[in-house]
Amino acid sequence: IIDGQLATVLASGGVQDVDGAQALNLARARKVEGDSGSDSARIHRQQLLLSAILQKVKSAGTLLDPARLNAFVKAFTQNTSTSGVDFQTLLNLAESLGDLDPAKVTFYTLPTVISQPADERGSMDIDQDRADVLLNAIRTDTPIPGTEPEAAATETTPVETTPAVVADPVLTVAPDLIDITVVNAADRDGLAGEVAAALSEFGYTVPEASLERLDPDQTQDGITVEYATGNEAAALTVAASAPGATLAVNDELGDTVRLIVGTSYDNNLVAAAVGDPISAELLAQVPDGSAGSVITPSADTDAESDPDAADPATADPSEVVAGIAQVNAATGDCL
Repeated sequence: IIDGQLATVLASGGVQDVDGAQALNLARARKVEGDSGSDSARIHRQQLLLSAILQKVKSAGTLLDPARLNAFVKAFTQNTSTSGVDFQTLLNLAESLGDLDPAKVTFYTLPTVISQPADERGSMDIDQDRADVLLNAIRTDTPIPGTEPEAAATETTPVETTPAVVADPVLTVAPDLIDITVVNAADRDGLAGEVAAALSEFGYTVPEASLERLDPDQTQDGITVEYATGNEAAALTVAASAPGATLAVNDELGDTVRLIVGTSYDNNLVAAAVGDPISAELLAQVPDGSAGSVITPSADTDAESDPDAADPATADPSEVVAGIAQVNAATGDCL
């Protein structure tokens, strides 16, 4: 993790211990190389860091050991800035969390959309429809939709059901949720910015920091969509917006999709939306066994036949929340 202001935060990837200074920089970093959205990426790192701290505190038995707990809260109060919170208040809170299972702690990122009219800073507004589902549960102190305990099994009269008819695979990731980098591989001035502007018309967010240009000896003719294994669904949405694109796996990309535009580009990008069918040509390029990230809905949920299918106001609340960025504190992926 290399930051434009903090320099090297972590020199390498993989499982490792971090000291206090590194942890602080992980929380602060907002100009990291490779980030397409500085604030959303920083939020994600902060959630992972808090998850790691909770796991560490739990594994060390800190919350159940009075002496350790006292020292932990004291260190916390000396290194943070709070308002209206004293040592005893924090101690009482920590004691109440003594038996808390990290798996029961989930961080949700408030869903946002690009501000309209858009500005050069890439400002965001709250996606009110999606946020309301989450915030209403918090306001009313009720379970987040989709996290309710399973209802106790009861005896019911068997009901004859008809198996769902499986339809063709469709796109499942909306453009505004994709971390995308645009690469100029045509040795043409301003091409990456031109493509980014066209993509923004279709709901994609491409900050200036996510624009790249290859050296003249690296030019290519066609359009390539690079993605890491596991990120096929996002890559298919991008490829659907770039007719004739070729999919290519690059496992160094993480959650980023890389759109490499060659000399044949002719301003021919098109809109792509959740529920759009995936062409056989594109689907054939997804390696066998990797298409699990591509959802195949039942025929009775066909987005084309139901204009409200993708509307958060009419969708199943648990499905809306499932689409919001989240991190569970028990995850093994610390960073």
